[in-house]
Amino acid sequence: MAAIHGGGKPRYRHDSSKDRWAIIAAKASSVKRKRRRAGLPAYRGPRGGTKARPAATLYAARSAAKVGPVEGLPPVPILVVSGSRGVGKTTLILGLARELGASGLRVGGIASPLERGRDGRPLAIDALDLGTGERRRLATRGAGDGAEAAVTAEGAAGREGRPLSFSDETFAWAAERFREAARGDFGLVALDEIGPIEVDEGRGFFPLVGLVTALAGPGRRFVLTVRESRAQRLLAFLGKDKACFLRIDGANRDELPSVIGSWCGEGAQAASPGPAGPAG
Repeated sequence: MAAIHGGGKPRYRHDSSKDRWAIIAAKASSVKRKRRRAGLPAYRGPRGGTKARPAATLYAARSAAKVGPVEGLPPVPILVVSGSRGVGKTTLILGLARELGASGLRVGGIASPLERGRDGRPLAIDALDLGTGERRRLATRGAGDGAEAAVTAEGAAGREGRPLSFSDETFAWAAERFREAARGDFGLVALDEIGPIEVDEGRGFFPLVGLVTALAGPGRRFVLTVRESRAQRLLAFLGKDKACFLRIDGANRDELPSVIGSWCGEGAQAASPGPAGPAG
């Protein structure tokens, strides 16, 4: 089951009092009707009262209720993949690079695989150039030196409260490699992942998001992974005319490489010139 988001709804506005993007449903009664049509139960608030869920959740759930197994993606050049922690977003990107590469479709960009300890806790994050296989250390848990910046944003601190220290030097290296891939001869360019330091602080890989929106088109397709809590804010930035949303979970992750591969192939066909007409 997968939820695909790519239409004209929901609408977004900036809530300055909370300094975050809020998803606004036009009318609560309309949301309730849509939930009934999708066969979804009424949502109860934390104190037992009836409360409309955010519109994005509604449309995602409605899509999942109707489409069943994933059959295709909208004809837009950017795919945003989100899901809960540990569900396999980075694993999906690495699998795409292998499988699509074996079929002749080159995959470039940056992936960020984790290194975990014996207890399963993340100890470090690497930046991996999908085009060349070169790999550099992006973050380590604990105090860093002068070349590193400690990040304590949501999700960056470990269970023991120790922050991840991100290397500015590796961020710069990864950003340059991504720019080269984005302008290169790749059928798909990936950026893994967009998290709190990008969406909340405008640092890290955030400057690359603007490059993606500028270059994305029929012949250049991008896939971005994002923390689930930041997905709608990223979609609002990318624009509904260029990006669609897909949520990865345990039920659909095995079929996603073939679905995304077909989506990339459709983009390549749309970019290729049609057959020449008869000479005049």
